[in-house]
Parts: sequence; structure tokens; C-alpha cells
Amino acid sequence: MKKELRTYSFDGIEKLNCQIWLPEGLEGPLPAILFLHGSGERGTDESILAFQALPKYLTAGQEIPAVVICPQCPEDMKWKEILPQLGFVLEDVLQSYPIDRARVAITGISMGGFGTWYAACTWPEKFCRAAPICGAGDPVLAPMVRHLPWRIFHGDADPAVEPEYSKKVFTALQALDADVELTMFPGVTHNCWDKSYLETDLIHWLVTGK
Repeated sequence: MKKELRTYSFDGIEKLNCQIWLPEGLEGPLPAILFLHGSGERGTDESILAFQALPKYLTAGQEIPAVVICPQCPEDMKWKEILPQLGFVLEDVLQSYPIDRARVAITGISMGGFGTWYAACTWPEKFCRAAPICGAGDPVLAPMVRHLPWRIFHGDADPAVEPEYSKKVFTALQALDADVELTMFPGVTHNCWDKSYLETDLIHWLVTGK
């Protein structure tokens, strides 16, 4: 896949990077995945995005038949704190690349799992499905996203983010008859994203919904 880099600046944020990964040989409009990284990849050096999860797999040569959008959260900030800026970046990418707006999925790990929840609740009309991994959010917001299909993943031995976060969101969505699945990995600690993305059909589901 081909990687392009866009850089943005906002009031109070001097630099916000965004990698855009484009599948070669496919004609648009294409599905897209918005990926939100965890706290360890924050900063202004976009190369550290390759440390974990989707940017890591793409850098290593994995092919995904979708545009993969990987913004970088500034140092000492959380996705929830920069949702207006994230929304601007996402809209700019959607306008600039051959993306089918009806097929934009969102996923993220750890801090990005929380970001996935709050971004989906902020713009429930922008996403076709969502998959937070070892991170979730306030279950009170579940009615806002009850229409979305959800796949939630967590390691049941996670010492960094309590599995209860994912369980509570799952229970709230389930009570609303949402299309939601919860996968708890027995004995797995914080890094359950490799299992989630590489040992299940999650990436295929994010792209196709099947």
C-alpha cells in the first residue's frame, strides 16, 4: 500500500500528523478505516505510529482493501480532548481521497479505544461500524450509537484498562438491541490488539461488514 502524510496545525496544536494508506490497483470510491492509536504513539514524529497495530502491519507490508486513516494525537493529549480537530482532519481526508462516505469504519486501541467510543458518539452519522479494543467509554451515551454494529475486544487480565469498561458498554448496547459482540481473551493482558486484528476476521469485518 502507498502511504501519504498530511500535517495540520490548530490553535494550541502546532503539529498534528495524519498518515493515509491507499491500496494500489483499486478504483474508488473505496471503504475507509479510521484508526486511533494508543497513548504510546502520541507526539509529532509520525514514524512512531508504526510501533503498534494497523500502521505497524501496513508498514510491514500487509494489504488492506480500504483507505486507512491514521492520525497522530499530540503529546500529553487524549482523543476525547481534540475531537473538533480530529473531525476537521477526517473531513479533509474524506474530501481529498476517493472514499465512500457510507463505508467509513472506526477502530482504536487503548486510548484509541476510548477515542473510538467518543468519536462515534460525537459523529454517529459518519461511521458504518465501530471496534474499540481494550478501551471504551461512558455507557450512558449508548443510545446515540445503538444503530451502529459494534465489535468490542478486551483481554480479561488487562492491568492497564479494566475489562469492566468494555463489559459495561457491551451491556448498555445489548440492552438497546444493538448489533454488538464482545470478545474477551482469557489470560491476555493489555495488548489484545494483535489477537484482535490478526487472529480474528476483524479487519475484514471493518472493511465489508461481513
